[in-house]
Amino acid sequence: MLITSTLLPIVFWHGMGDSCCDGISRVEGEIQSWYPGTFTYSVRIGDDKESDKKAGFFDKIDRQELSAIPELKNGFNGIGFSQGGLFLRGLVQKCDSIKMVNLMTFGSPHAGVADIPNCEEESANCSLMRSIVKTGVYWSWIQSSVVQAQYYKDWKNLDKYLESNIFLPDLNQELEDINPDYTNKMKSLKRLVLIKFEQDHMIVPKETAVESLLI
Repeated sequence: MLITSTLLPIVFWHGMGDSCCDGISRVEGEIQSWYPGTFTYSVRIGDDKESDKKAGFFDKIDRQELSAIPELKNGFNGIGFSQGGLFLRGLVQKCDSIKMVNLMTFGSPHAGVADIPNCEEESANCSLMRSIVKTGVYWSWIQSSVVQAQYYKDWKNLDKYLESNIFLPDLNQELEDINPDYTNKMKSLKRLVLIKFEQDHMIVPKETAVESLLI
């Protein structure tokens, strides 16, 4: 006889190159084996697995929001992998319609990346992304359409980063206009757990996963 879990629902957000229905499915399966009956939801952008995978490269981060899901209305825990963890933090700070209780991220580029993320497996989407971003990471059309460009932080040209990056400077409170709501929403989390992968070769520098957030 299965015992229905009393844990809060869990929302997962996958990393670059993965999808709602590949690697995350194994994690969901593990959660269900430990805590049967726990409601889990893997964020999917688009109509199917392939469109979701593509949206991990070509989309606008601020457009990526959770749909209205009844099971989540009373609160949920968020678990994000790589850039999915950054997206979940963005939801905490920017989306008034969600109630995240705890957030755990693995290898997420919270402080930005100083190099274009590497491709764990060669794919047309990843190769195209790297090619486009290298032509002009802060060009307006690239900023509005390539996900990785929106958390790229050029440490050698911070003025250009602050002026042209459409996502990260705002989220990390690096602009002149500080948003107190961002700070209050992060403080409303019961727990925030940031985990760094010691052997991370995709996110550079790997320390961005645990750097102090400027909120």
